Amino acid sequence: TSLHTKLLVEPRLLMVNMHSHPFYHYFYVEDGDGTIRIGDSLYELRRGSLYMMPLGAPHEICSGGGIVAYEIKFEATDGDSSDRVSGFFGELDLSDSGIEEAFECIFGETMNAEPYYKERIDIRFSELLLLIMRGRERTRAGHSIDYSEKYAEVLSYMQRHISEPIS
Repeated sequence: TSLHTKLLVEPRLLMVNMHSHPFYHYFYVEDGDGTIRIGDSLYELRRGSLYMMPLGAPHEICSGGGIVAYEIKFEATDGDSSDRVSGFFGELDLSDSGIEEAFECIFGETMNAEPYYKERIDIRFSELLLLIMRGRERTRAGHSIDYSEKYAEVLSYMQRHISEPIS
């Protein structure tokens, strides 16, 4: 995996116009506010949230009163990494997951460039992907829909309006 990391270390206004890249782009908000558009979806930037842009996805970022964030831009160079990251796009709330520590470590290793720093970054990046996968599972579990109740509503409506013309 080839990584480029960046930390916006102080709250500052940020306006990045709509663009896209031939690599993945993860944007983790440590503090601040604003908006981010990924394709046709617009999200409010929130502390502890990760915004994930797929290969070639148009996106733009606009901070309101300043933002502190970590960015990771990367290319998946092997099949395993490509498979692990290909389904992660949009917004994910990871505020209590330990993800900030993983970003801090990756950024620190990049800045210090001590011996074997690339290997340490690869390990921490794998950990970051695992934290993201856990966060997605928690999000899915917390947003489950009771389809039996929804179907009952639909059937009830159909029964009440069965004799009306269809428009």
